[in-house]
Amino acid sequence: MSPASRVRERVRALFAIDLRSLALFRITVGVILLYDLADRARLLGANYGDAGVVPRELVLANARRGLLPSLHLMAGSEAAQLALFVAAGVAALLLVLGCWTRLATLVSWFLLASLHARNDLVTDGGDHLLRHLLFWSVFLPLGARWSLAARRRGPPQRASVSSPASAALLLQIASVFLVTGLAKTGPEWTSDHSAIEYAIARRWWIQPFGEWLLAHPPLPTLLTPAVRWWEILGPFVLFVPVANAFFRLLAIAGFWALLAGLALGLSLHLFPFIAGGGLLPFVPRELWDRLGRRVAFLRAPPEAGAPTPARAPALALAGHAAMLALLLLLVVWMNARTLRPSLAPPEPLARIADAVHIGQGWLMYAPSPKRVDVWFEHRGRLANGAAVNLDRASGGAGWAEVERAWRDYRFLFQLQKLAAPKWHDVLPAYARWLCRRWNQDRQGGARLDSVMVSSVVQPIAIRGEPAEPAETRPLATTLCPR
Repeated sequence: MSPASRVRERVRALFAIDLRSLALFRITVGVILLYDLADRARLLGANYGDAGVVPRELVLANARRGLLPSLHLMAGSEAAQLALFVAAGVAALLLVLGCWTRLATLVSWFLLASLHARNDLVTDGGDHLLRHLLFWSVFLPLGARWSLAARRRGPPQRASVSSPASAALLLQIASVFLVTGLAKTGPEWTSDHSAIEYAIARRWWIQPFGEWLLAHPPLPTLLTPAVRWWEILGPFVLFVPVANAFFRLLAIAGFWALLAGLALGLSLHLFPFIAGGGLLPFVPRELWDRLGRRVAFLRAPPEAGAPTPARAPALALAGHAAMLALLLLLVVWMNARTLRPSLAPPEPLARIADAVHIGQGWLMYAPSPKRVDVWFEHRGRLANGAAVNLDRASGGAGWAEVERAWRDYRFLFQLQKLAAPKWHDVLPAYARWLCRRWNQDRQGGARLDSVMVSSVVQPIAIRGEPAEPAETRPLATTLCPR
């Protein structure tokens, strides 16, 4: 074999995914989708209905036209939204079972992108990552192992897949860590190492492990540069060409430890699980082969050998590969834009990425974490002229939905966004939603006449610094609908 052929084989092997790893990834993604849908459904009307916080008219007024429509924007009733949720749940369940897998993956990706387009305010980085992982998965044989389809077809003729789609899936998750690590250029990450303390010292997001870290100041100071450098170097460890199985297992363990620390210290909802699941395609063949010596169904098929392409006309295969390679190049280009805006792709190319919902840029606590904590205060005036503190009020079934929303991760994430000037046009709709929920159970002079929403900005004090006073900033005063 010539040196050039050996290099090609080594590159092909680096971007190959064992079908057992792909199957475990499929099941994990399907379970996450099912949980995500059930979690979102608890506030179905508040977050996705026309009578909720973000009516469709606000979304449509600011939406960019793309190739893919949002089914969730075509109807505003809770019944219509529930029907779409059920359809997405069926697709996710089929994905877990491995039945009509490619169609189930495509439908899951399309409905997830549609759901995100309906109310982007309640989506975080984990949601975007899940959507990107599903996009590349459409082009991969997720159902080749451990699926109902595989039981009908029998064992696959190959042990792994190596293609532009497999490379894109592996590079997608690696880019999340690499880009966000390179983007951490603020002094909190590079010199005074206070970033972790600022990140976790926020009242809505801190978890018990985060409180413990704050109580032991040397630890977050030591962990800050370690986190940044592991995010930068870890992705390269995944692609070490020598003893790759060992280094991949080492990198996976390192990233899972990082994600576990994040989940225990901060309220990040599904992001640690989505990112952790996204690492499963890196699980090497050697681990499965060792486990397969003891557990029969984990073994590779006897015919397993080097990755081979599926049978298809050469021209179709070349066109398919070229399309995926160009999309992957576009994703790399957009991530480069995150690090240096001057490297942004031309607007037509950026629109293509946005149209198929793969536009991205990863800035998690980068270049610096926020140095202020922000929350909302809600005050109202009743029809009889009395003032009421809505944050401490209680009431019937209508107001119970508000109280439940204020304890929900996604809703709190939405309120954090509403505090930014970019989203202030949504605040009146949010205030009117509060009015409707309150007035559902109250009549006469006890009805709300107006609502005032204010943000409270509290500078974060760390390392024994004196606490600065919080500043209350009125954002919107809205009259309640009659």
